[in-house]
Amino acid sequence: MKTANILLGGCLVLVFFVVWLFVPACKYEVAEPLWYREHEELPIPKINSVSPSHATAGVNYITIYGEKLEGALDTMRIYNPTLDTNMAFSYSAVYFSGTPVDIKNITSNSITVYRPRLVADSCIITIVPRKALVPATYSYGRIEAVASSFGDFVEAIPLSTLAVDNNENLYVCEQNTNWRMWVVSPSNVKRQFTFSGSTTRRIMTDMKITNDFKYLCCFSNNSLREIQRVDLSTGATARYTQMPSPRIVTVGDFDTQGYLYVGGSKTDLCSIPPNPPSSLTAAQIRTAGTYTTDDILTINVCRVGTVDYVYVAARQSATTLPIKIYRHQLTGSGTMGQRELVLDLAGTPFSNRKVTGIHVSSSGKLFLLTDAPNPLLVYDGTSIDYFYKEILPPRGRHSVWGRSNSLYMVSYDSTTADPAKLWNVIKINMGETGF
Repeated sequence: MKTANILLGGCLVLVFFVVWLFVPACKYEVAEPLWYREHEELPIPKINSVSPSHATAGVNYITIYGEKLEGALDTMRIYNPTLDTNMAFSYSAVYFSGTPVDIKNITSNSITVYRPRLVADSCIITIVPRKALVPATYSYGRIEAVASSFGDFVEAIPLSTLAVDNNENLYVCEQNTNWRMWVVSPSNVKRQFTFSGSTTRRIMTDMKITNDFKYLCCFSNNSLREIQRVDLSTGATARYTQMPSPRIVTVGDFDTQGYLYVGGSKTDLCSIPPNPPSSLTAAQIRTAGTYTTDDILTINVCRVGTVDYVYVAARQSATTLPIKIYRHQLTGSGTMGQRELVLDLAGTPFSNRKVTGIHVSSSGKLFLLTDAPNPLLVYDGTSIDYFYKEILPPRGRHSVWGRSNSLYMVSYDSTTADPAKLWNVIKINMGETGF
């Protein structure tokens, strides 16, 4: 019996040995230890140059050239034209002396950013690497101031319209009945303009100075269809002319020959001869014939090269958007050429904006003032974008380009709790002349 047990135990041991020999051992699937992996080479960016070397007035973008720039950036504020906003990231990966900037375009060897909201004689550009290695830095030159409040309008009184004379005196009208108007000298000295006469002055929607700089012509939405004038030397107010029924005009501008181009809601674009009679007949005005059902928002006579045009911002009704920008070539004696479409905002990220001003610079760029945050837009004939993004206060209500590089803008910031910043006039250095 003992021998049998010994034989049985030996057989079991033999079977176990054979099973162990032929059955593969179990293998646990575990992650490879990190110390076995090869080190990941993280990009270290390098800045070689920056263009332009100084952010003078008129510079809207700054381009940084270097190496491994695209891989270096992690989170950033980058403009999304589809949403007309910035991507909702936590911070910017590009800084000018600690001030974050919005990125327009980026490749592995270049980054184009919007002009920083900064004024400095010099600054340091910093690009933040993705995983907190060594940042890339570069010493950059001067960043000029391009915008400042003008005229010290701190009373929180609504402002409406602007005009500028040949000596760069700025006329600022308040948005109230019977007007109150201020004159701000080029040296930023403000005085109240003194009116004379008993003419009832209506709430102004636009005002322009005649080409001989004698009168200020004032537009309003009044049932008498009257355009008023102010003698700039005496302050006397009177009727300039009266439009034929039923044309009520709310905006206008003069050409170099003294013809006045006017428009309003469903009035068409009309031209009025110099020194018009007290009341005009339909035979005494010219019409474009293309805006009879449109709402004309603003008009500006501009010169492109050696050719004069009247530019018009119009929409289909007084409440609809988007807005289209047209122009007509002026051929003399108040005659307007065929309507040309310059820009349809329906095909842009800014289709929901109301245009309140049109300007053309000496280089041919089209600038649009809008009643929105980041109010100034620039169109180069191919693309439209912000101009001086995040630098200008919101909501441009009216604008006029002076005799040099200065664009003046009425701004309205409804988001501020500071009454002194609610309504203001902003002087903007555009870096070039306008017309």
